[in-house]
Parts: sequence; C-alpha cells; structure tokens
Amino acid sequence: NSILVTSRYDDADIQSRAMSLGLKILPKSLAAFVPIQLQKIPFDLVLLDNDELVRLTWEAKAKKNGKKILCLSTASELRDKLCDLTSETLFYIDVRLSDTENGELISKELSDLGFTNLYLATGHSSDNFSHLTWIKGVVGKSPPNSLER
Repeated sequence: NSILVTSRYDDADIQSRAMSLGLKILPKSLAAFVPIQLQKIPFDLVLLDNDELVRLTWEAKAKKNGKKILCLSTASELRDKLCDLTSETLFYIDVRLSDTENGELISKELSDLGFTNLYLATGHSSDNFSHLTWIKGVVGKSPPNSLER
C-alpha cells in the first residue's frame, strides 16, 4: 500500500530497488495531481465526559457489543475530531465537564455546526434542561441502549 514519491523517478537503480520491495514509484512532479480522499470515521457514538470511570464503563460496553465509540474528556479534544465525524453522529455530553467547560454550551456549539443527535449525560433532572431546544434528550451516566447489539 506504499508509493515512493521521488524526484529521482528516472534513476534505474531506484526503480530496481523499489521493484524488489514491491513499491510503486510516482514522479514528484505528478504528486500534486493525485486525488486524496478523506474518510469520516463511522463511530456509533461520541462520549464527552471528564470522568475517567464513566468513559471506561462506556468503552467496555461498546467493546463487548462490537460498537465503535469515541471517548473524550475535554471540549478541545472534541473540536480536534469534529472534521472526522458525520452530522448523524450520536453525541453524549457531560453537563459539567470542568470549571470552564459547560456541556450546555458545547452542545449548542455542535448544533450550530449542524450536528443534530445531541444528548446530555448527567445525573440532573431533565426538567433543568427543557430550555435547550437543540438537544434530543437527557440521559444518565450509564451507557445508553445505542451501545447494545
């Protein structure tokens, strides 16, 4: 699955050595014309929670049921991964991530970016969040049924 990109494409020794290794060769001058496709990673869900035990519990259930989960502990980690996620991705977001990170605000940010499957994961009553019209629901800290087979 490797291709050697080199400005020494015409060098017979390079061609011979690449062939013996099973490498394909591409002239460096043509590298700019090679189309590159980025694939979005199909996670079954994303959990954003600062509690390591909660993340480990959700990861264990996902693994047991053959599901792909992305567990993150900070909003900045999440922002770094957003370009890899589809708009259909399920998000479960802790309400109180830290003194400076609030799950309500992060869920709004995700909604503004076009993500629609947003849930808050908290021990607080769902009545406390009825004003958040962009979230689909409020769940507890136990792994959701979406991690079942």
